[in-house]
Amino acid sequence: KPVVAVVAIRSHYLLLLLVGWFVRVIQTTMNWTLIFQILAVMLPFRMVLEHYKDKHKWIVHAFKMVYFIFASVHIFLYTYNKPYFPSFLGGLGTEHLCVPYDEDSEYYLEEIYAVGFVFHLHNAIITIIYGDTPAMIIHHIVTLALIFASNTTGILRTGALVLFVHNVPDIFISLVKAMKGSGIPWLVNTTAGLAIIMWPIFRLYFLSRLTYHITTNLDYFAGQLGFGGGLTSLVILHTFWYYKLLNIFLSYKKSGNVYDTSEYDEVKEHRKNEKKEKAK
Repeated sequence: KPVVAVVAIRSHYLLLLLVGWFVRVIQTTMNWTLIFQILAVMLPFRMVLEHYKDKHKWIVHAFKMVYFIFASVHIFLYTYNKPYFPSFLGGLGTEHLCVPYDEDSEYYLEEIYAVGFVFHLHNAIITIIYGDTPAMIIHHIVTLALIFASNTTGILRTGALVLFVHNVPDIFISLVKAMKGSGIPWLVNTTAGLAIIMWPIFRLYFLSRLTYHITTNLDYFAGQLGFGGGLTSLVILHTFWYYKLLNIFLSYKKSGNVYDTSEYDEVKEHRKNEKKEKAK
């Protein structure tokens, strides 16, 4: 479809420009040495996995699952006993959540940000090289923009917790995608059930609570509009994906087959098969 093709090309071009702009600007606002070191390892490794994923479909998802486990544990261990860790996550409260971090005593937040930024940056680069669905392209753009903006304004405490509630459900999403081809129905059903439970808890409820707190407690309108709008768009996107996730699970329970509309390769394969069917 010509219109869809034009939108896709423009979206990839926009993402490419955005990545280039981030790389240029963030050199002066983030720990660029650490970012480059992590990216120099993560990106080539991911490209190797992409090369072998047609033969081993689980391999990229296993990599993502390991990352999300590491990132979630890393953030939790550094932040759970801090005074800004929200009470609705089992912490002490949100009194200092929207206050700029202290560079001397909270250097760990820079490490958390470097790891999170590189993961989403390398995902954006992989998207530019191999392609992705429009929803994922939007997700990359919004996520990178939020990480950059929160780092620039110094509210890394908030950003670290947004990354945390964002990462936890992806552990189970990556796990179920890795198990999809195992041929063991009870294992797929169990991991899918965990994903369906964890997604609304973290991506919808906890993220909505953080979004509301940030929007109502930042003391400048641009921040309220920018961060509140960006996080709200993520909540809306995650609500849409949860609806799709439920449809995928119900379809699997009914037919035993899975068509994952969030996976670009499966979308391409599905469209190719549709064209073949129409041509007959």
